[in-house]
Amino acid sequence: MTPDTTAPIVTIDVPEENHNYTSSTIWLNTTANENIANWWYNINNIVDITFSGNQSLTLPDGIHDITVIAQDIAGNNGSSMVNFSIDTIAPAIVTGLAESDVGSTWVGWLWTNPLDSDFKHTMVYMDGVFKSNITDTSYMATNLSESTSYTISTRTVDIFGNVNSTWSNCTAMTELTPSSDISGSHISIGQSMPPQNVIYTDSAIKKVLAGTNVEYAFSDGKGSVLGISFDAKDNKGNVVAKVQVLKELPEGIESSSSIHSYQEMSITVGKEGTVSKDNADNILIKFKVNREWIKMNNIDISTIHLSRYHDDEWNELPTNKIGGDDEFIYLVARTPGFSIFQVTGDELAEEPVVKDASESAKDEGTTEIPTEIHTDLPGFIIGIGLAVLGAAGLLHRKGK
Repeated sequence: MTPDTTAPIVTIDVPEENHNYTSSTIWLNTTANENIANWWYNINNIVDITFSGNQSLTLPDGIHDITVIAQDIAGNNGSSMVNFSIDTIAPAIVTGLAESDVGSTWVGWLWTNPLDSDFKHTMVYMDGVFKSNITDTSYMATNLSESTSYTISTRTVDIFGNVNSTWSNCTAMTELTPSSDISGSHISIGQSMPPQNVIYTDSAIKKVLAGTNVEYAFSDGKGSVLGISFDAKDNKGNVVAKVQVLKELPEGIESSSSIHSYQEMSITVGKEGTVSKDNADNILIKFKVNREWIKMNNIDISTIHLSRYHDDEWNELPTNKIGGDDEFIYLVARTPGFSIFQVTGDELAEEPVVKDASESAKDEGTTEIPTEIHTDLPGFIIGIGLAVLGAAGLLHRKGK
């Protein structure tokens, strides 16, 4: 009898070569072309383990290789190896999901995709109905009904099919066309900023009636504006207040004179002129500023204020601190209307240098005449005038 010296041919059916699995538990299934007396498998070249040819394995995320060794009845060994990976971690959710622009029959949304290297696309649903897989960072819904709320919902997916189970949602309302302004159902919505310059949008709708105090609240903490209120003098119907935090000031608008800017934003309450000093009193904007920003930039809290851009210039608004906690200070500003706003503050002034007695004695009797007088500081000019008058009187007494 001729001795059997031929090694068996081993086939690994599962796991498959270069395949990624989204479960940490996989099956090892193998076959051979002849009867096998003994089976072994080895994961990542660590240790040989005996098995029967089929085995359930639980492995961590990462890249793996598995070698299967089969020994036939004559003692000949044959082997086969496959490489595969396991990835059970879904990508992070999108961030900054917000309305970017709106019309009577369409709504646009923007967001930022996660930074996961294996991110593939975002699943977009509207009012619970799947719409599209989006690799970009925006979605435009069209052919919508006017004056209607729509909610976009998103989930992220990686290249291996892992789906993040957490939803990101944002609700927006389409505008009402002028021809649909029937029986007080009119909704006034201001113009939106270009979506590429918008970080975040928040909005709320209120009915504005003459003789009432109207208050809008924005309390989710993503923007600095917490609320808007005013005493309405005219009936305006349903009015949408919209706050859009901007990446930068719109083209053509330079920053105000303050050194440090905390946030730039567009604030509209209805269409232009819907709410202003002409038809409302006590128009107030409540906002917050993070104490960490104040500390990092050495900001003098008393200089923090809200400025409004109007008629091609910045107008500093009367601003008062109304409270604070461990994380924020809270302020309120009075405004005559709505447009582009900027929250700013100045650094703390350096402490004045106090001279010692010897230095003061050396300076006694000398008078320094200022080379420049700022005419916009009348109190300062009066002080200089009184000092000059005092010096003249002293010379007159010494001459007697």
